[in-house]
Amino acid sequence: MRRARVAAALAWLGAVTAAAPSAAWDTYVNGQHDWRSIYENPVGTGSHHGGAKATGNEHAEISDDILFVLGQKYLELFGTQAAKACTDVTTCAATPAFVDLNSSYMRPEIAAVKPWGDDPNTVLEERRLPPLAMWAGLPDFNYTVYDWINKGTRCPALPLSADRYELCHVYSAWLGAGLNSSHFGSLASKVYARHHAIAGTEAARAAALAKLLREGGVSKQLPVAGAAWHVEYVKEAELLALIYEMVGQHFLQDRWSSGHMFSRWGGGGYEDLPKKYTVQPMLDDVALLGLLTGVVHGSLAVFGKPDPLSAPFVDYRVGRDDEVRPMTWRYSQGNGLYSDPIQSLANGVGDYYFADVVDDEFDASVLNPGKNKSISKADPVKQLYVRNQKKALRTCGGEGLRDVISAFDSQNGSFGAHQLSLAAPDPNETLPIATTSGNDPAKQPACMEPWVTNDAFVDGARTLVGATKLLGDGLLAEAVMIGKVAIESIPDAIKSWYDIPKDPSYTPPGARLLPISLIVAWEARKNQWADEEAQKGKQVRYGVQSAKDGIAFSYFGLDFRPNHQFDVPAYFEPEDVDELPWFSEATQSGKKPSGGRDRAAIDGFFNRARVQSWCKTLYGSEKLDKKKAVTLKLLRHQALELEILAKKEKDQKKQAQLSTESKRARAACSYLAGRVYKSTDPEYKSGTRLERIGEHLPLDQPAKFGPTYEPVCAYFDDGSAADIRTTDAKDDDKPYYLRPGYVEGPGKPGTWGHAPKTLENWCEMLPVLDVGKTADDPDSVGSILKDDGNRWLKLSGENVGIKTGKGAVGQVVATNATGQKQSLDIWDGNLKLEKGGWSYDNQTVWARIPGSKRGFPSNATPGMLPHELKQLSPRAYDLELQRPDDQDAKAMYRADGRKSVGLYRFFVHTAYVEYPGISYGSGVKAAGFWTTYPKWIQGDTESEILVKDFFKVQGGVYTKIDLAALGVTAVFKLGQTPKIESDYSVTWVPDADKCGMAISHPGGLPSAVFDGTVSWVFAFH
Repeated sequence: MRRARVAAALAWLGAVTAAAPSAAWDTYVNGQHDWRSIYENPVGTGSHHGGAKATGNEHAEISDDILFVLGQKYLELFGTQAAKACTDVTTCAATPAFVDLNSSYMRPEIAAVKPWGDDPNTVLEERRLPPLAMWAGLPDFNYTVYDWINKGTRCPALPLSADRYELCHVYSAWLGAGLNSSHFGSLASKVYARHHAIAGTEAARAAALAKLLREGGVSKQLPVAGAAWHVEYVKEAELLALIYEMVGQHFLQDRWSSGHMFSRWGGGGYEDLPKKYTVQPMLDDVALLGLLTGVVHGSLAVFGKPDPLSAPFVDYRVGRDDEVRPMTWRYSQGNGLYSDPIQSLANGVGDYYFADVVDDEFDASVLNPGKNKSISKADPVKQLYVRNQKKALRTCGGEGLRDVISAFDSQNGSFGAHQLSLAAPDPNETLPIATTSGNDPAKQPACMEPWVTNDAFVDGARTLVGATKLLGDGLLAEAVMIGKVAIESIPDAIKSWYDIPKDPSYTPPGARLLPISLIVAWEARKNQWADEEAQKGKQVRYGVQSAKDGIAFSYFGLDFRPNHQFDVPAYFEPEDVDELPWFSEATQSGKKPSGGRDRAAIDGFFNRARVQSWCKTLYGSEKLDKKKAVTLKLLRHQALELEILAKKEKDQKKQAQLSTESKRARAACSYLAGRVYKSTDPEYKSGTRLERIGEHLPLDQPAKFGPTYEPVCAYFDDGSAADIRTTDAKDDDKPYYLRPGYVEGPGKPGTWGHAPKTLENWCEMLPVLDVGKTADDPDSVGSILKDDGNRWLKLSGENVGIKTGKGAVGQVVATNATGQKQSLDIWDGNLKLEKGGWSYDNQTVWARIPGSKRGFPSNATPGMLPHELKQLSPRAYDLELQRPDDQDAKAMYRADGRKSVGLYRFFVHTAYVEYPGISYGSGVKAAGFWTTYPKWIQGDTESEILVKDFFKVQGGVYTKIDLAALGVTAVFKLGQTPKIESDYSVTWVPDADKCGMAISHPGGLPSAVFDGTVSWVFAFH
């Protein structure tokens, strides 16, 4: 029998060195041990309220219980039963989808890391937000909120040089054994206080946002209906505050596990860890702190049976009732409940036993005796008398939530955009310190000062080294008597107390743990003896020195210091996340990056909640690196650069990656631009491209808000140089007003998701042309007017591209009178050529519209009289622009061959020149006239001449004069102009783009005819 017990002890000692320390109220981490563990819970069971008991996330169950006490609406909105009707949380409306800009743009490499709830039809990654209660389980598998946002792909807590860095998120290594001290005692109180402060800061921001929208923005002049239009931003801001509170409540809940009511050894941050001889902390050394903690606070995972500090002490006795004795705790100082802390002694349980806290009964069913044959149910079921522990959990958690909620904007007796109410606490379910509006639990001793008594601590410390009914007397003595190697430096007094030979012959596996366990047990026993001496004759022993003050010692060159000596680990967020850098991480080949403690993560995921942060930077004018800031200009430019790099890349895999990143940058751009976009240019009052946010958009709003709608960022407009609200669309970097050319169709959904097509086009920097160039058509880009002899059409706009270094040019394509598309000639301003040119400012292109013989006539026909020509409407033609395409050109050239959106209209008027009021005195024998007339191709004329005659004009009616009948000779020449010499002879002067008319009469031009009522009209098209 003795040998069997020794063998069992040695087997356990080997196991305990590799076992994960227990995690207070248990949180199940899924099989992949990855960031998705927060979703792991039987969705819809409603935990202890609203359905069968949930398993897998006791922290979620505790949060459900706290929400239950606050009211049914809280359970429905935020509890695990919020998703009760969901069969799949990835598609459930109760788990809203968040657009994650952090993984989509700032850290695009993590977008493909095991997505959850992503819509494959959109470019940006979406994630479903777990029910609020489930966030309380997060710190058992991620270090922080931003660590979860980064999907655990960064290591927030360690430098890259840390020992066993690759085990950063392994619970039995760094996450649990090494850095889990933040879940115990005073340090848990400090970490909760930090999270509650963050929640308070974000709650104040949510309230300020609601008030800003409700009062018409900074200017007080915008529509107060913004509070309704942009309510989703406020809701997300409130959720962010509540998420930090709920994550923080993990530490508050741990603080109320009896197994965590003591000062664990070691700080919770890498910078506070003990190390030997000034070298960096080593995981094997640091893990000793966690293993020692696990032994003291309870190692159910190893034993498979209840162990004292985190569970009732159980003595299974044959033939008699099993003995079940909970551990005891009390407050260390007076508080609102007990002015004399001696009176506060109470029972407590921890770890897996929250179900027993709820019903105040213990039958060992949590240990699953049906599968573990060595465990039987406690018989009969025992009452634990832990009602005060349950009330404290409910009260302190409720106070924290109430404190955050009451900081939301209050209107008509409700709080925030979720319209929450706060009823008076139920005195039957909470402690007397509970209030309606809540208080900061971190400042209430009744919430932060429970400690297990010295008696209970001894029971916990004796798990390994003492005489317990669970393990049998003398386990340690048996374990150390089998070999030849002495346990170094165990004080003789300790050896004597535990009946250990002074020269033990063998040190079994886990020997480093045995001596320090002995020391802790010895020091705890001394505190217990001191209590017994001080309390002789009394039934209540109440000392808490072992738990509160901790047991400090040095061993193996390591300092074992209690965690009340340390502050909040540096990897946690500051009280105001605005103090974080924009982007912060360190990288090394072959390792996951360290860090991730930045606003890129938090602002990127909670981008609606943090809308003010985005609104302040979206209009940044500098082209900044994405690791410093994200501006709309940056997103546009980087998307173009990435696209060009993708075209040049020969490696198909890299090409696909670059192309994907380009699309994500543009999708992020359009998604964010929706926060500053109001409408097309206010000068554009009608037309097919008119689009107004609030009339045609938002896409996801069935009810539109009319032309008074303002984008959310406009409410932050303070009149500074970085105004959100511009006066027109001239500044193309600021899309408050946009050129109509970006609009394909009012309210047309985009192809990337989350934005209208208009903003996608703007982010792509598609070429756009200015419209409204004619008074009678808001969509026209210009006209060939009556006196335009050369038919050059000036096209102005944005993003038309620049002639590249290779001389690549774009195209202006017009649809001719027969419906065929024609590429037009482009003026080269440098070479002064009529072909082969393009823009030199990215904003202006001169295109030449061919004449009638090449397909672009006016509405005139030959034989029409001038007054008939003048009454004609101009003829409309469609036009589109395609900028240069040169894959080797820099992005600044916009040389990617992109086309303008849709078709633009231009108009062709009949071109004519009129010389009116012609009169000649007697003796004038000759006269000449000329006008510009394009001869664009040598030997051919593109235009059709409609009129080149003299007319008598009366009452606006033109009557052609028969010059031959009057004996007047008329000569018309193309490419030449007449020069009348002093003797009235005519000399013809070559001039390629002009034409001339000369008339003469040997006796003089008839003055009776040319009496001031005659006009020479030259018309063509």
